[in-house]
Amino acid sequence: MKNMLTRNPSVTPSHSVRIGSMVTLLAAAGAVQTALAGGVVRAWGEWREGQCNVPDPAQLGACIAVAGGDQHSLALRQGGGVRAWGDDRWGQVTVPYNLGACTAIAAGGYHSLALRQDGGVRAWGYNDFGQRNVPIDLGECTAVAAGDYHSLAVRRDGGVR
Repeated sequence: MKNMLTRNPSVTPSHSVRIGSMVTLLAAAGAVQTALAGGVVRAWGEWREGQCNVPDPAQLGACIAVAGGDQHSLALRQGGGVRAWGDDRWGQVTVPYNLGACTAIAAGGYHSLALRQDGGVRAWGYNDFGQRNVPIDLGECTAVAAGDYHSLAVRRDGGVR
């Protein structure tokens, strides 16, 4: 089996990655790992669908969170903006233009979620199993999570949907 890690020049044959500062957050899914260190996003693993092609730090800006889907990655920027890269076959990387400022992100297998500052949840990407269908009566939320083919939100009242 071919070692896909050798396609990334920042990865040594021992499969370690030199980050440069303390890692504050990790995300792993599919065949890609994403780390956040000092506000800078680094990714390594399989490059087949561009999921390791992190935007230039000067364009991406400082980030506060990362999330990894099967073949895509997300970053939550310091000001609440969301950026995505990798496989966009089902629109999971096409961040809605009117998303607004967000406080959290999650990446499912082939879909993406964002928790807006107003507590609303937005979802985009693959939807064959209804994983991006946000219930009209969901209400204000405080957290989001995503699996391969499902999505979850924690409501302000503590309920989970």
